[in-house]
Amino acid sequence: MNKVPVTSASLAAFGFDSATQTLEVEFQNERIYRYYGVPWAVFADLQQADSKGRFFNGHIRNRYPYVRVGRRAYFLPKSKKNPQITQIPQI
Repeated sequence: MNKVPVTSASLAAFGFDSATQTLEVEFQNERIYRYYGVPWAVFADLQQADSKGRFFNGHIRNRYPYVRVGRRAYFLPKSKKNPQITQIPQI
């Protein structure tokens, strides 16, 4: 799914698959979620909204089933051998 970067304090990018009505949202904190069953009209309204974050919170968040699909989900303590390692890299 191709995502388009957006100017928003909370959202970084989003994309939409019309065949499956799936909206993928990447937040500024780098977490990525997929929202299922989102009508194309809602996606179109999100694209046109002056405040993408406000529209997302009012019309999408907690209204459609979702799953977190990305970002570092596991953290490792710093090791004495390599103090730079603090998380498992994504593949």
